[in-house]
Amino acid sequence: MPSIKYDLIVIGAGIIGLSTAMKLLERFPNTKLAIIEKNEKEGTQQSGHNSGVIHSGIYYRPGSFKADFCVAGRSSMTQFCLENEIPVWTCGKLIVASDDAGVDRLNTLEKRGTANKVEGLRMVDQDEMKEIEPHVVAKKALYAPGTGIVDYRNVTAVYADKVREAGGDIHFNTALKGSKTLKGATILNTTSGDFETTNTINCAGLHSDVVAETMGVHTGLRIIPFRGEYYKLRKESEYLVKGLIYPVPDPAFPFLGVHLTQTMKGWVEAGPNAVLATKREGYR
Repeated sequence: MPSIKYDLIVIGAGIIGLSTAMKLLERFPNTKLAIIEKNEKEGTQQSGHNSGVIHSGIYYRPGSFKADFCVAGRSSMTQFCLENEIPVWTCGKLIVASDDAGVDRLNTLEKRGTANKVEGLRMVDQDEMKEIEPHVVAKKALYAPGTGIVDYRNVTAVYADKVREAGGDIHFNTALKGSKTLKGATILNTTSGDFETTNTINCAGLHSDVVAETMGVHTGLRIIPFRGEYYKLRKESEYLVKGLIYPVPDPAFPFLGVHLTQTMKGWVEAGPNAVLATKREGYR
């Protein structure tokens, strides 16, 4: 069976692969582009398993790509959702400190967020803290009013539609099995047959290290999977949380800490923790 030829193939139909393909087709509309995805639809892995928060850019080192992209991304993601009628809620986030050490870290966090030009970021006194979250008890709090929530599965679905509208193809149930180079082109051997391309972009998320090795790229890196577990608040307790409530991060741990999160699904979650997973897609 002859291979299907493309100028460019993106591996992975999560939010990174889809947005990359969408923007490339906007910039180079005559490109023959395809996405290959091992699952039966878009956004089924990390893009569909997260808190759904649109972060404001508080946490990252000023001048870093993470800081710049997060601040710009909050604005552009919110605008994209509004323009495409994707449900989105700018609910704000309260970061709370419960002791003196936490207050010191909160002051540092405010300076970092201010340096990153996080819109509307401010310390709040006890009265304003109670206005924002009436049931919070803390020594001090930092408020980021621009933080929001969205269901990223809805975002990836719209991204996929826009890729198709721009002339791109998306091949689901198409897992990469191997690759080889032939006369300057790359042949991707998949469960749906062979694809020929001159350019390949690896956006395979949890499996990106395996895909890189399959493509003959030896990075020396290996993904170690961790699973975040959440509790769902009982219906009668949901009134306790109005928006997003986060602890001030502890620098001893590479996580933001267990937080309380409103969701677009209509309930409140508490979590996540971080548990070493026995498999890469061990979501339960």
